[in-house]
Amino acid sequence: MSAKLKEPGRLLPDMTEVYVSEASAMERVFDSFIKDCGLSDLSQMNTLLEKINLLSQRMAKLGTCEIAPHSLQRRCSSVRNDKEVLKRRNIDLAAMDREMEALSCGIHSHSEDLKRISKFPQLCKEVKSVDISILSDAAKSFDSVSSSSGACSSPLPEYYDPVEVEKVRSETALLRTKLADLEERLSRFGGLDTV
Repeated sequence: MSAKLKEPGRLLPDMTEVYVSEASAMERVFDSFIKDCGLSDLSQMNTLLEKINLLSQRMAKLGTCEIAPHSLQRRCSSVRNDKEVLKRRNIDLAAMDREMEALSCGIHSHSEDLKRISKFPQLCKEVKSVDISILSDAAKSFDSVSSSSGACSSPLPEYYDPVEVEKVRSETALLRTKLADLEERLSRFGGLDTV
């Protein structure tokens, strides 16, 4: 490449020499760069120049691209609104998290209550079987005593007290009544056979 600079009418001769010297130095640097890159061919040189020209146009266009103030204000306002929406959603999510935690504690408490209730019929069944066996043995012993007292002519033992026996019989009848009432109440839980 050769650079021929025409001397401006108002420039001093020494300034012209400076410009020519700088242009020559830049041309030598560019020629050296082209040679080192293997682009000394004319077609490759033209392609490179076209790409450089296109790049310079794009850079110039990018430099003149500006965002209008009103557009920038709209974008900032939109970002602020989105930020407020996200903040409110975070607050709502935190409140929901607290409610879910309280609900989880309540469910756990109710679950423990249900476990205890589920064991109640089995416990009552065991108590009932024990009470029934005791009452049955007591009734059999009372029946045997009453039948033997009428059929046998032998004297009663000294420890036998008819008043106490009658008292025990009345207490047994009362216990049977209470047991029947308990069975009726337990039937609301599914019966005594429910585990």
